[in-house]
Amino acid sequence: MAINATGATNFFICLLVMQVIMTLCLPLRFYLLRKNIWIRTKSTLNLWSDGFFVFGWALVMGFGWYVVHQVWEEVSSRKAAKSEHAFVKSFVTEAMAKGFLAIYILAVTEIWSVKAAFIFMYADLYSRTVNVRKHALYATAAFIPLTYIGLIITALKECTPFSDNWNIQKLFETGVLCSPITSSRTNIVSIIFTITTDIMLILLPFHIMTSLTLSAPQKRGITFIFAIAAISVSAAFARFVILSKMEVYLVFSEVRQEVTFEKYYWAVGLAFLEICAAEIAFVLPALRSVLVERRKRCEKEVTLVRIVGDEEDGAAVVDRVDDEAKVWGFGR
Repeated sequence: MAINATGATNFFICLLVMQVIMTLCLPLRFYLLRKNIWIRTKSTLNLWSDGFFVFGWALVMGFGWYVVHQVWEEVSSRKAAKSEHAFVKSFVTEAMAKGFLAIYILAVTEIWSVKAAFIFMYADLYSRTVNVRKHALYATAAFIPLTYIGLIITALKECTPFSDNWNIQKLFETGVLCSPITSSRTNIVSIIFTITTDIMLILLPFHIMTSLTLSAPQKRGITFIFAIAAISVSAAFARFVILSKMEVYLVFSEVRQEVTFEKYYWAVGLAFLEICAAEIAFVLPALRSVLVERRKRCEKEVTLVRIVGDEEDGAAVVDRVDDEAKVWGFGR
């Protein structure tokens, strides 16, 4: 007899799709940049940018596929379970609670690694421009690691004693488990830091544009490349709003809402969505570069003329379209 297996199956499918997309982000980025990879290796800043992205991608490959595997195990366990109580008793363990605490820390580290990758991408752009003050870049580069440290400290200090993070016995007795994942305080700090740092990343390219004389296409290109950080802002804000409406963050308030698997699905699923959005945002500039290059090749100017007669006998250029008029193209 299956116990709520449908919801777990849907959750598994959503996680699997997002995890596959995140898995493809790294090979796709380097495939798109393959023609310019030798140029990128000459820039230390570009190497640091790619290094942070690879590091974050490696983290999400580890904990992401672990979570997908755990959810698949949950689906299997629910199909064999006779009751919800029996399933929870057999499936929810202290090791799982410890694992998800570690996953939360790794997920925060992954998101901030992508932010660091963007910072070094900006730094490379600044290094190739002249007469542009770098104060905004330095301020953002200093602020981002400070917010990461602040968020990690907030998460680790959420539960006192620290062992309450995996106090399963308390969960079975009260329905409440201390965790930064469902903590109102930790998630408010997280949303403030996330949106603040993302807005700072969005504003940096506009600082460059106001300091340089650029053509309209160049301005559109820079705006597209760097304003895509808004994707991460939107995902983070959506996660906070949706989980707040579902009262996920009231678990530790005076109302003391109980932890449920539905709240767990939404919390983890939206966190995956935010990470997926950050990965996609970092890949999009490489995709745009390829599309622009391909469009330039397709837009090669061709002059079409119509002639009547053979080349040997002499041909007359005509301004008409009929069966005798041949079309010749001259490209430049």
